[in-house]
Amino acid sequence: MSDTKLQMLKDKINDYRRFAFITIALTAFLVLGTVLPNETVHTSHQSGLLITIGVMLVMAVFFHRTSIRAQRLLAEEE
Repeated sequence: MSDTKLQMLKDKINDYRRFAFITIALTAFLVLGTVLPNETVHTSHQSGLLITIGVMLVMAVFFHRTSIRAQRLLAEEE
C-alpha cells in the first residue's frame, strides 16, 4: 500500500475511535436523563429514550469493531 493509503487508514482508525467515544458519551448523558427524577419526562418518552440508548450502544460497538478491523488491516499492511 502507498503511504497516502496507509495515512488514510490511520485517519479512519482515529475517526472510528472518536465516533465510538462520542456515542458512548452521548449514551451516558441519555442514561443520566432517564435515571434522574424529572417530572416533565413521561413514561412513554422514557421507552423512546431507552430504545435510543440501545441504538447508540450498538453504534458504539460497531464503530469500535470497525476500528479494530482497520487496525488489523493496517498491521498486516505494514
